[in-house]
Amino acid sequence: MNQAKHPTWTLRKIPTGPLAIHLNGYSFWLYELSFCRPYIGRQIRQVAQFSCWLARNDIAIGDITDCCIAQYFEEKNSRRLIKQGARASLHRFMKYLDRIGIALPKPNLRPLTPIEVSLNNFGSYLLNERALSPKTFVQYRPTIEKFLVFKFGYAKIDLNLIVGADIIQFVQAEANRLSTARGKVVVNAMRAFLRYGMHRYQLSPRILSAVPKVASWSQPGIVKAISPEDIEKLLLSCDSQTLLGVRDFAVLLLLARLGLRAAEIALLSLDAIDWESGTLLFSGKSGKHACLPLPEDVAKALAAYLRLRPVVPSRLIFIRIPAPLTPLGAPQSVISIVNSAIKRAEISPPTKGTHQFRHGLATSMLKSGANLMEIGSILRHEQTKTTNLYAKVNIESLRSLSPVWPGGEL
Repeated sequence: MNQAKHPTWTLRKIPTGPLAIHLNGYSFWLYELSFCRPYIGRQIRQVAQFSCWLARNDIAIGDITDCCIAQYFEEKNSRRLIKQGARASLHRFMKYLDRIGIALPKPNLRPLTPIEVSLNNFGSYLLNERALSPKTFVQYRPTIEKFLVFKFGYAKIDLNLIVGADIIQFVQAEANRLSTARGKVVVNAMRAFLRYGMHRYQLSPRILSAVPKVASWSQPGIVKAISPEDIEKLLLSCDSQTLLGVRDFAVLLLLARLGLRAAEIALLSLDAIDWESGTLLFSGKSGKHACLPLPEDVAKALAAYLRLRPVVPSRLIFIRIPAPLTPLGAPQSVISIVNSAIKRAEISPPTKGTHQFRHGLATSMLKSGANLMEIGSILRHEQTKTTNLYAKVNIESLRSLSPVWPGGEL
């Protein structure tokens, strides 16, 4: 296609500034991402305005930095521009410049502090040697950073100087201000960091015994599972006549029938589906491979979605709708799909998010006669105590085990 003869935008004035010569190529890149023409025109206008500002301030294309963009919004009506999507448009344009090979200035990198070096090494250990999810490091990092500041300030770090009293004092202080669940995260983070110290710096294994436990009842309540009736309402809320509705229907079925986690759905690849054997092979928690049977209704939903799915470079199954047609990428996107469906169906499930579907699947299996081992294999639990949560879900079965109350039935 001759881009010069077929522009997808028009402006009242001829654009000026260092970005003007790239607007046409940028518009066609947006078109390839399936943005609609009115939205392309809006993004072009926003970039053109920024280009004029660059010209007035004598800033060349190779000198554009995040500071320039921040200064631009300070001088303009930033609230109105941001509401119109100008900030996202400019950052998307920066990605386009990088894509076509225009080098932008790199940020000035300052030397890492001792704490940052230690945190980076700890993260590398979790990801590469323990094969844990990046999300685990994101969860643990604030705790470890706070502990290192507590123990060493901003001086040189020597993990061999850590003693049991330091650990006890820090964990107790954190547990006093946090909820029980967050307190357990602190304990888990400290244990992981000390294991890293044992691995990298030969800390004594006895140091682990200094980490206090957070007092709590084991498995105190009944899991909050979404009901089959609510699941049916969610599925019925999806519009089977639109790509968005067909995609959401497939996502909800994967949650309800197979109990997949949000991250597993977001990263599900076209190569994961074995149509001949009727199985789904994917990478689960901690990078471990899992294989599950593909129920007929789930297979039909996936096939219906894939017939409508636009052709995009990515092999990941689920993409964003509307444009840009890029992979969902993060678990939060799957959670947003669920929360939108809940709002659309006008239901009030016990919780929001995706984990309630795993609880719902386990509850339904238990009521259908499945044992805890079978449930654990479908949900891919590593420890049996995790599956034991569902032992007290079937109230009617448990009622027969209780002795008769003296004096008559309740």
